[in-house]
Amino acid sequence: MPDLHDLELLLRSATPIILIESIEEPRVLTLFAQLALRLAQPAYRWSVTDGLRRIEFGADPEQRLTDPTQALR
Repeated sequence: MPDLHDLELLLRSATPIILIESIEEPRVLTLFAQLALRLAQPAYRWSVTDGLRRIEFGADPEQRLTDPTQALR
């Protein structure tokens, strides 16, 4: 899967923050979840409404981390 490979290369490049703009949000989240499982690394998603949430297991959001500054710490 070329998209998964490209995403892996980007993550391994030590880029501290990656921004992806897409109209296919579920597809992008699925790619990150697949890559997290493949690399045995956690993958998180942050939104102002949910806070920080692991995406590869569908865990409950951490409501205390809805502030962007706190989430980045």
